[in-house]
Amino acid sequence: MICETEQIKVKAICLFRNNNMILVSENWDTKTKENYYRPLGGKVEFGEHTIETIKREIKEELGSQIVDVKLETICENIFVCDGLNDHEIMYIYDAKFLDQGMYLKNIFEITESDGSKYKALWININEIKNRKMRLVPEPLNEYLGI
Repeated sequence: MICETEQIKVKAICLFRNNNMILVSENWDTKTKENYYRPLGGKVEFGEHTIETIKREIKEELGSQIVDVKLETICENIFVCDGLNDHEIMYIYDAKFLDQGMYLKNIFEITESDGSKYKALWININEIKNRKMRLVPEPLNEYLGI
């Protein structure tokens, strides 16, 4: 994922829970040479409510519909990604997959509109707690009690 500068972005992400696991995308920071993990979602388009964003993004990324969508929290995230300063306001939702089979898959391949591909996977919260995996946005760790 490429990070932009000098612009505050508004994003919506979703915390899908599966027992003690959450669904995240795996990303790579080209400067730190480290993986980081983020719940699925994306940029809010002009004229779009954040709840519409999360439904659209999950449909585009996973081809799945979601239900019981609820706003959990909002956080502000100022960070460095790929060596660039970035700033975003993140609407964090909770939802469930309509298709229960989504909870049985371990790894998902996602293709972005620009053709880039990445994977999403269920990770155990204990792995995050043990700092074996870096979860972003950083304020999400405190929210989840990690």
